[in-house]
Amino acid sequence: TIAELATETSGVVRLLTDATDNDEISMQLGSATTAPFKFIASRPFWFEARIRTNTITDTKYPFFIGMSEEASAAAAMIGDTGAIGDIADKDWVGFFRTEADGDKLDTVHNTAGGTATEVAADAVTLVADTWINVGWYCDGTTVTFYADGVALATTVAIAAAEFPDGEELGPIIAVKNASAAAYQLDLDWWRALQLR
Repeated sequence: TIAELATETSGVVRLLTDATDNDEISMQLGSATTAPFKFIASRPFWFEARIRTNTITDTKYPFFIGMSEEASAAAAMIGDTGAIGDIADKDWVGFFRTEADGDKLDTVHNTAGGTATEVAADAVTLVADTWINVGWYCDGTTVTFYADGVALATTVAIAAAEFPDGEELGPIIAVKNASAAAYQLDLDWWRALQLR
């Protein structure tokens, strides 16, 4: 289910899975045919989201936060293995927690028909029940990822192989059960801005 938390004054949205192995829940901005953003040379682009996970234990649930092509939420965004290579073969860029590594986020990207690419493994450390801001800034050439306002060491050029430059993308958050238990991922807000 996707629900607003009555106990949070800031309007937090909770993605709460049911107790069924391999079930997925996701939410995406955009429509079935269009998405509002593109990585385009010389056009600065910001994205940021504030999230919180209730567990950092391994093999509980993988999740993805970032941007993906239109209608990605209508299909399974995360495969049953919960590995980077099992994210849907679509255009996307963002942060991914693998099923096997509950306290870390990897920075990742892909183009449809290409090969899922890990920019940096274990780029961000998660703490259970603790808010964290994750996002990126693109100066029009290079994408720098951030966690709580601090730039991460490994960047990627939008001209790099398998990076979805020029593709329509919309913010997405997706969670996949890795066992027959309910899990929750909270989204306080997300925001994106691109200069034109």
